[in-house]
Amino acid sequence: MALLKCLLAGLLSMVVVAILLVVALMVFVLPTAEKGTAVGFDPISMVRSWPLQALLITSLSFAMGFLWEYKRVR
Repeated sequence: MALLKCLLAGLLSMVVVAILLVVALMVFVLPTAEKGTAVGFDPISMVRSWPLQALLITSLSFAMGFLWEYKRVR
């Protein structure tokens, strides 16, 4: 049961990090756009252009959530 809680905490931290990244991109990218231009956000193209960074971010966020819950449960 403790392992399941740790896995769920890791998955939850991945979701939270993904949402925070989207919000951060909107805060930093949208204000820099010129008037009359459209700014699109395509996470699939970001993963295709930066596969190593995407894997690193998701792995680290999962590991942080998993280990945090593991230390709490233990």
